[in-house]
Amino acid sequence: MDVTQAIWSRTDKFDFAYLPILPVTNVTSLAKPSSVWLNIEHDIFYRQHGFDMTKYILSTSRSADVKYISSCELGFLQGISGRVNRNTKLVFRFLDAASSDPSSNQTYGSLLSNLTFIKTVASGIMVPKEYIWPVTANNYIQPPKSVVRDAHNAGLEIYASDFANDRVIPYNYSYDPLEEYLHFVGSDNFSVDGVLTEHPLTAAAAIGCFTNLNVSSKTDHGSPLIISHNGASGDYPDCTDLAYQKAVDDGADVIDCSIQITNDGVPICMSSINLFDTTNVQRTTFSNRASIIKDIQTTPGIFTFNLSWAEISNSDLRLAACTHALLLAVNSCTGLGDSMPPYMTPARIGALAQLLNGSQAQPPALAPMPVLNSSDVTEPPLPPVVPKNAPGGGANGSTSAPVSDHSGGNVLTSGLRVVLTCVDGEHLTGDAAASGEADRQGREAEESGTF
Repeated sequence: MDVTQAIWSRTDKFDFAYLPILPVTNVTSLAKPSSVWLNIEHDIFYRQHGFDMTKYILSTSRSADVKYISSCELGFLQGISGRVNRNTKLVFRFLDAASSDPSSNQTYGSLLSNLTFIKTVASGIMVPKEYIWPVTANNYIQPPKSVVRDAHNAGLEIYASDFANDRVIPYNYSYDPLEEYLHFVGSDNFSVDGVLTEHPLTAAAAIGCFTNLNVSSKTDHGSPLIISHNGASGDYPDCTDLAYQKAVDDGADVIDCSIQITNDGVPICMSSINLFDTTNVQRTTFSNRASIIKDIQTTPGIFTFNLSWAEISNSDLRLAACTHALLLAVNSCTGLGDSMPPYMTPARIGALAQLLNGSQAQPPALAPMPVLNSSDVTEPPLPPVVPKNAPGGGANGSTSAPVSDHSGGNVLTSGLRVVLTCVDGEHLTGDAAASGEADRQGREAEESGTF
């Protein structure tokens, strides 16, 4: 028996919907009553080019209910530690274990063995879910690692990332996303303090199965937090007002925002710094601003810091909304590394999907449907008509041999297929006609005294 991965597809109704890009201030308003989680990327690059992410974060955290600030650069967290509100928690985000933190030049794998040092900077860590339940190349889970227990022993909260209903999940979960969540919240040895998910509603259903999780950990909450990833991006396009509002409605405790910066210093929420990944920028007047920034990526791109907020907000630049169909964004802090599935890689520059706009997008063409005339239709030939006086009813006038019964009488063969001409000119064919002929000849035999 063959078993295949269930397909959890996302609606394509928002493809090429071209939704507006949101500044951080708009997202903090949409997040209520949930808390806000700000994620910082590329801090070193921004500082080298005159952008002070620390200033932006401190300003935003004072004016909004920002409860969490995360970064995959430990140096950034060290720079703001002690300068943010006491109620704001700093979280260090781990990427692929073989990748290096640019601020410390240490691999994330080596930093994982020094959690006591991270505790001096942050109150929690976020790790890809494979750090907790490793997965083999054959897509089966291995025994859990001790990272959850180690983090709790160090006084750190720990959050797991990369949850989505439509990703390929290990076979052990029987293709059930709910079952996968349960593996991360069912035991104190590997029960996390929160999950970063594109489907908050599924996470809420799993966490709702338990009422007393993490009771022995050093956290200040009993149930794992449900943290949206770019809003409810499994239901609506990344980082849009629809996605953020859906996350709030689905019970997300925390609404996340990955911050990118415009060239005039306005922080916006976008899942990628490269506008090629998630917008229709190639269909706008900004398409000639492509360049290669080796500190970001080795392929051409148009980046958020290439445009001002006025250019973004007053132009036809919009989110392309094909985040999981064609133009899937690649967040530099996803931590998937070489494990990035092919369907999640960004479309090539100039790909057909990026050249289409909303008015030009057309449904697939239908197969040709030829128009037929009466002369094109050929009726099948009718069987030949048997004269009424033809002996035996054979089509060629021959007589069928009767079948003898035990009494010596002659009985017509049952089920004989003959053709009769009716009074009204219609034809009877098949078993019905044969049965009628048998009845008629039977009556004639009775009248003549044969029986």
